[in-house]
Amino acid sequence: EDEDEDEDENQVVSILQVTSKHHDKDGHVDEHKHKQLLRLRDPDCGVCKQLNAERSLLMHVKNAISRARSTCTSSNTHSSTCNNSNADADLVLATIDDYCQKRAWMMHLGPEKSSIIQNVLREKLDEFIIASCQACEYSCDRNGRTNTPIDTDTDTSTTLESVKGQRRSFVCVELGTYCGYGSVQISKVLSEYAKNRVQGNDGSVSDTDIDIDFHLFTVEINPTYAQIAKEVIDMSQLSNHVTILQNELMMNGLADDVGLLLKEGIIRQHQGRLQHCETNTEKVDVNPDKGEAETNGEVDDVCIDFLLIDHDKDSYLDDLLQLERCGLVRKGTVVAADNVIFAQIDDYVKYMKDLDRRGVVSSETIHSLVEYSAPDISHNGNNEEMYRDGIEISKYVN
Repeated sequence: EDEDEDEDENQVVSILQVTSKHHDKDGHVDEHKHKQLLRLRDPDCGVCKQLNAERSLLMHVKNAISRARSTCTSSNTHSSTCNNSNADADLVLATIDDYCQKRAWMMHLGPEKSSIIQNVLREKLDEFIIASCQACEYSCDRNGRTNTPIDTDTDTSTTLESVKGQRRSFVCVELGTYCGYGSVQISKVLSEYAKNRVQGNDGSVSDTDIDIDFHLFTVEINPTYAQIAKEVIDMSQLSNHVTILQNELMMNGLADDVGLLLKEGIIRQHQGRLQHCETNTEKVDVNPDKGEAETNGEVDDVCIDFLLIDHDKDSYLDDLLQLERCGLVRKGTVVAADNVIFAQIDDYVKYMKDLDRRGVVSSETIHSLVEYSAPDISHNGNNEEMYRDGIEISKYVN
């Protein structure tokens, strides 16, 4: 594909244009938008027609970032685009969306599903911050501001100082990094919560009293994708919140134990700061020579707070069961699984619905359309049925 196509450098298709929300206010199909979408992407580059476009996409993003930085530098502008802390991430995401709508469909989350994932993640983050305050014997509001000590017999000043000295960890995991789009969407939210600056209902932002580390561990089996993702995340200025873990294929063609891989990665990143899980009885040490996690007993304090599953569709249930068995997925973990309807991942959905009936999880399917499917819907007579999809959202409650 020609990387130097002649197009308006400042044109980026808006999120409203690139999602499947191509209806008017009454819910009817907006024919004008459909005509626009018809011009966005060739049918031969549509849904599930992989064109090995990953490197082309990377160059597309690099060019967009380079132009944007050049514009900000040459104009010495103070616009929100140049000074927004998430400006690079926003541009990377918008550029990827633009590419997938105009040139080649790719299996990223897309803006519609990303909004769903981010909303669920924010709910979990707010819950985590309040629980962290309470675990330290302090009550607090959703912004993490400490209020009255729960133990009124404890000296207030002493207790508050001990709370401020604590460092806790919020652990996100993504199975299936691909080109890093989902990693950027997740870590963008984590960056907003970093250093415990949380926006309140009134729009105010205040520092909280407990030091929390927010981090994403994303697992990829394809080394080419992992390298592309690294560059995309770096360009988004979010690499300090993301660790890419490459899962190696063994001689039999199967991947290594994803649970062990994640436990070792999480321990390296957060050793000595994993106080937030249900049980915390063993001190964890890492042997830097062997590159392996070692403990003086079973590691009980390593767990996942938020998990996004979006990798090999045949591996959803098997990998989830591995994470359950090794204790990474447990009470309090929130799991989001993409493509459960379109890819017909029935065994996974059935398992979650069974757990829901038993009271182990609270699970629901949030319906959506396949990412970047709007041009295909237009080409297929506005028939949305063949592009129906959904995300299974499950919270472990027992």
